[in-house]
Amino acid sequence: MTQFVVPSPLDTLDATMPDGAIIRIRQHGNPHGKRILLSHGNGFATNAYYPFWQFLQEDFELLVYDQRNHGENPFFSSYGHHLDGFRGDLSHILTAIDNHFGAKPRSGAFHSVSAVAALAHAVSEAWAWERLVLFDPPLVPATEEDLHEKAFSSERFMAGWAFNRDHEFKNPQALADYLSANKGMQNWVPGAHQLLAECLLREEGDVWRLRCPRELESNVYLSNGFAPIWRHLHKLSGIRDRLLILTADPDAKDARYPPLGARRMAEVFGFSVQGLPGTTHMLQLEQPQRCAEIVRDFVSD
Repeated sequence: MTQFVVPSPLDTLDATMPDGAIIRIRQHGNPHGKRILLSHGNGFATNAYYPFWQFLQEDFELLVYDQRNHGENPFFSSYGHHLDGFRGDLSHILTAIDNHFGAKPRSGAFHSVSAVAALAHAVSEAWAWERLVLFDPPLVPATEEDLHEKAFSSERFMAGWAFNRDHEFKNPQALADYLSANKGMQNWVPGAHQLLAECLLREEGDVWRLRCPRELESNVYLSNGFAPIWRHLHKLSGIRDRLLILTADPDAKDARYPPLGARRMAEVFGFSVQGLPGTTHMLQLEQPQRCAEIVRDFVSD
């Protein structure tokens, strides 16, 4: 049975946000290599993506962090736990990294909601990247786009699902068994379900509970549904060569809106978009080595 063990970080920084929330930033890989920041999707944790970023640690300095109230971060409060809060956190994370680890050019490899937060930061504040790779960002198109209603309805559906999801488990194995039985998660590499379960749960007495409370996960889906980022993407026209969107298979018969939306972004804004055949939203756990190869080639270019 495959078992992933995330290595101990070379260095750790607890960055304090202006409201007091703690974002724990971990340094992995090669400190002398090019710098890549990594973060995760809603309700997840970046250590769970180790099957993907293990293939980058030999050559790159990896700064791994979780969104507030996720993963290794101590729970703070519901305050700021929404897409715009994640966008604001990113500015302070970047400053804290430069101050602690030293300033140098940085790239990012972000999945899902952290990818949307990076886009929100780029259009509202500043372009902060040498290269930026976004994995299947669930960006809701503007209201005049044909895809808008499908995308908005999907975010509302996910908000309802998250609000009512199971949030207590006997042990991590129980959650791993649940994940591995999910039809949409059948193609993950062996060991990924177990690793994710271990990263998502915290032991509390005689039960294991989700580190990110389900009510807060639900709120992120809702806030993403109303995010007005699409209307500002034209501001990124000058850096299109430094942005790559890597998506789930847009030609799958059951393709969801993130890859379809990304394809539309390519048409409207000229962004570079690449769909990975045979994958779904969790493509980094389905084809981790291929995803890492694409990041390596793009960042090293």
